[in-house]
This record gives sequence, C-alpha cells and structure tokens, in this order.
Amino acid sequence: MGPEESGAWRECRQGIVAILPVVAACVPIGVVWGALAAERGLSLAEIWLMSAAVFAGASQFVAIGMWTTPLPIAAIVLATAMVNLRHVMMSASLQRRMERFSAAQRYLAYGWLTDEAWALAEARAAREPLTPAYYAGLAGPLFVVWPLASLTGGAFGKVMGDPAAYGLDFVFTALFIGLIVGFRSAPAWLPVVLASAALALITYHLLPPPWYVIVGGLAGVAVATLQAPVARTAPLEA
Repeated sequence: MGPEESGAWRECRQGIVAILPVVAACVPIGVVWGALAAERGLSLAEIWLMSAAVFAGASQFVAIGMWTTPLPIAAIVLATAMVNLRHVMMSASLQRRMERFSAAQRYLAYGWLTDEAWALAEARAAREPLTPAYYAGLAGPLFVVWPLASLTGGAFGKVMGDPAAYGLDFVFTALFIGLIVGFRSAPAWLPVVLASAALALITYHLLPPPWYVIVGGLAGVAVATLQAPVARTAPLEA
C-alpha cells in the first residue's frame, strides 16, 4: 500500500471514529422507526428498502406517521420533500468545503448526506481540509447501520413494546441537541438557535407538521445572514 493510499485509509478511519457515537445513537432510532413501519403493515423487505433508498430518518418518521389506507401518496411526497429541503441548505454549505472532491465524489457525497455527517464534516473542515476519504468514513457506517437497525425494529418491534418505556423516543431529540451544541463556538450561534427554536415552536402550535421544520430552519438562515456582517467584523478572542 502506497503513502497516498495509507493516508486515505487513515483519514477514512478518522471519519469512522468520529461518527461512531452518532451511529450508536442512530441504532435505537432506526429500531423505533422499523417497529412503527411494521405496525403500519410494511414487510421486512419494504422496511429495509425504504431505509436504504430514502436514507433520511426525519422524513421517514413523517412518512410513516401519515401511512394509512388508502395511502395518501401525494401528501406523503409533499411532506417528506418539505422536511428534506434542509438538505439543500446543508449541501450549499458543504459545497464550499469540497475543493478536494471530484464532481462524481460530490454527487455521491450529497446522496449520502445526513444531518450528522454534515455537522461532523463542517467541524472537520473548520480545522483542516475535508477529504473524500474522511467523508466516506463519516457517511458509510450510517448508510450501512440505519437500514439494518430499521430491519431489526421491524423484526422485533412487537417484542420490544412501547419505545417510550425505554426512553427511545427521546434519542432523536438528544442526538440533534448534541449536534447543535457542537456548533456553540460559531459566530452568532445563540441568536440563530433561539430564533430557530422560537419560530419552530410557534409554528408547531399553529400549523400541521412538517411546517415547523421548514419555518425553524428558514428563521435560522435569516438570522445567520443578518448576523454575518457582525460576525466578520467582531474581534477574535485570544
């Protein structure tokens, strides 16, 4: 193995190590989703295929929550598309970090993009250049584990019982809180978080899901845009 190959493998392993705590947190979330999908009548093959093809936990929970007979296909497609609009913003943010990616590698990276991989990739890029090998280490384990966790939930969900009894219904929330706190050193972090949370909470009580996701995200983007000139001119702390 040459120096270039060993360097790429080293960076891939670093990405794997960085994502392991997230993978551990995603396992119970995937199990919960798989159990819910089985309750709605999806087969094990359909559960695995949906997690592998869609590969987006938040939108999968939205979709399975709307899963009724007859199936409201148009409503599900619209709702999941709205939830996944945040991926447009994340892709735009990550694109400026991909100087070392080929065009093909960029498109593959966008296909494997998750909130967790995006957050850790941004954290890496703040310290040193982001490489395809490191990103593969971040995204690859999630792409493998998420469908398997969903399949496990589909197979053993009835035995597990109510996920809330084990606190598994809070794991999703706890994971995202951890990702948000990881950006606390970024300029204008607190105003962005407060604006997103406040608008999302208000929208949650006024409009049906998933509008609170979109409104909260757009509120954060708006505040970040307004704060950008301030952040660029603010003196750096020693």
